[in-house]
Parts: sequence; C-alpha cells; structure tokens
Amino acid sequence: MDNNRFWKMDRREAVAQELLRNLDYKFESHCSVKSEDEQSLAEHKESCIFRPVGCSNEGCKVKFCAVYEEQHDSICPYKVLPCEQNCPGMIMRREMDRHCVTVCPMRLMNCPFYHVGCHTAIPQCTLECHCKENLRTHLICTLPIVHRNEEASEEEWKLRAEALVKAQSENELSEALDLRSLSIIVKKLQAMKREQQIEETRESTNV
Repeated sequence: MDNNRFWKMDRREAVAQELLRNLDYKFESHCSVKSEDEQSLAEHKESCIFRPVGCSNEGCKVKFCAVYEEQHDSICPYKVLPCEQNCPGMIMRREMDRHCVTVCPMRLMNCPFYHVGCHTAIPQCTLECHCKENLRTHLICTLPIVHRNEEASEEEWKLRAEALVKAQSENELSEALDLRSLSIIVKKLQAMKREQQIEETRESTNV
C-alpha cells in the first residue's frame, strides 16, 4: 500500500482481474481464449473484445472492455451531440438540458403579447420575424391597453390597427418586440396624427 493506505492503481487492477477470473464463470466480462505461445497471445490481444480501451470522447477518462464501447458511447456524458432542439450547436450530452433551457436559440418562449391575447409559443430566435408577421394582431391586442378608458368593438380596434399600419412605415411598428415598446410607438404615432389634424384645421381656418 502507499502512504495514504490505498493500493496503487496497478495493484488494484491486478486484484480486480484475479477476482473476475474466479467469479465470472460464464465469461461475460473476461476472455476465455487460451493461447499456446506469446505470439498468438499478443495477436489475440489486439482484437480481443475484452481488451481494455478508453473512451474517445474528449474529457472522459472511463475505461472499459472493447465489447462495451458502443454501450458506453450511448450514455457517455462527454459525447458531443447535435442540439436536441435543432439549433446549429454541437453540445455535450451532460450539458444538453441546460443548453436547451437557457441559451439555445431554438428554445420555446411565449409571445411577449401572450398575456394580452397572442397565445403563441415560438422559438426564441424567431421572435423578430413573429412580431413582423403578426403586427396587426399585436396592435389589436395593444390598443385596448393604450386606451383603457375607451370602449370599442373588436372591429373598431381592427380598423384603428389597420389605420396605424397604413399611416406609418411598418418597420417602426414591427421593431417593437414587447407590449411596452409597441404601446409607446402607438402613443407617439397617435400624438403625431392629432398634431397633424390640428395643423390642417388651422390652415383651413386661415384660408
């Protein structure tokens, strides 16, 4: 034994091999082949399914019989795999769950307008596209929030949403990726429209 009262690794392996030979009667975990000479033994060791091999995955230090290589590879925590959510990333098996939940661009998220009516779950990386494609829907959901004290039918909100889109470049509106941002832009556009109407009224009065 060494100073810390543990057998050294080579001694442990020798004891383990001896126990295996004595207990594994069915040869499920060690080789039953007996060689007549050193040369044939050396040749057999090169291809023996029970020869010790190390995991090829970077970071993994596990050793096992060659016959179990595929089995180990199927569960090795250091195995690098394509992302389970189909993002371009290659991720270690042991980090896959954390990746999928925290940083994967394909992780699902509720639309930022979910609590006001757009009940859609989308991949995080498609948020901008979703907001552009569903701008009118988001406006219809947002207008009643902006005008809390005003009652209007759904059809009236739709008409107002359409008017906002036509009155202003869709780019500015679709850049809003949440309720607060879109509300601010809507208020700004409506204020500009009121100022324009006031100016037009003044001009017509002065004529």
